[in-house]
Amino acid sequence: MSGSPYIVVFKDNVTKEQIDKYIKEVEKNGGELKTRFDENGGILNVCQAIYMTLKDANEAAPSQGFAAKIPDSYLQSLQSFTDDVAYIEPDSVVTTQ
Repeated sequence: MSGSPYIVVFKDNVTKEQIDKYIKEVEKNGGELKTRFDENGGILNVCQAIYMTLKDANEAAPSQGFAAKIPDSYLQSLQSFTDDVAYIEPDSVVTTQ
């Protein structure tokens, strides 16, 4: 079981240890981690550039999260953690044309 691809972004107060637990839960429930991003770089710089282009410049860019295949059976549970999860978006290819 693998699931559909999503990007999960956490609120600024969430620690790396908490994110590790969320990733383990996704994997435990049949999901598959694709990429993790945080303030230390990785794909975050690309994400920030895209995010700031698409959103109001006064809003903060996402600071930490991960991309993963998340089974439908676990997605709703993950979405319920509103104290920690800022948002979950389907991961898809974006083109300019």
